[in-house]
Amino acid sequence: MLKRAIEADPTFAAPCLRRALAHQKLGEFRAAIADLEEALRRDPGLAEARFRKGFLHANREMEPEEEDRRLAVESYEAARKEAPGTIWASLSEAGLAMLSGEYSGAIETLGRLTTSPDRNAEVYLLRAACRGYRFSARGVRRTPVPKAFLDLEAAEADLDETLELDPVNPWAKGARGLARFDLGDLEGARQDLTEAYRFQPDVDAAYFAGRVAYMQGDIAGAREWVGESIERGGQSGLRRFRAFL
Repeated sequence: MLKRAIEADPTFAAPCLRRALAHQKLGEFRAAIADLEEALRRDPGLAEARFRKGFLHANREMEPEEEDRRLAVESYEAARKEAPGTIWASLSEAGLAMLSGEYSGAIETLGRLTTSPDRNAEVYLLRAACRGYRFSARGVRRTPVPKAFLDLEAAEADLDETLELDPVNPWAKGARGLARFDLGDLEGARQDLTEAYRFQPDVDAAYFAGRVAYMQGDIAGAREWVGESIERGGQSGLRRFRAFL
């Protein structure tokens, strides 16, 4: 349906933006970025596409490479310039602060957005990253934030809000699964990690789901996750499990 809509009117940007979001949820970052670039070709002033392009470049890897960092900054700056006073400009401001390691500034900006009628899932997802859980196309990890900003309960609450606004967000599912693991909620962690893996299979989700299964005494389940981890990550996936299996 989106393909037909995109082809039907070469000047209409909205279908490109919607398909980019679908690609993002599947972990297909190259395709998502290509659709965002096409949306911007059709509508150069589309601030949401600017922000989302910056967001994808910033989060394609756990630590963005130099070119991705440059493109993220370029996109965020363009969104701020082209749409001042909008949620996309504010989200871009927070994204720039995070790239610079200025977590207090990012949290302050995102906090103001939580009271906006235009708030969206990215507000809470980004704030959760500032408070302890990072995400990328490669999976979810603990964010190496200064201890002053580390707040696992608040991060979990932000991820709850993310999923209320966007129930099929695989990053939020995986990050909340990791937060619940760290907070001792093994059953909740297992459910979230399993659902995240269904949407976007990655080694991190398989590894932590396997650890949870092992801690719950489900050795057979843990071994199944070892198999999934090896399928996704080869021997590196197996090495992560050797510490406890």
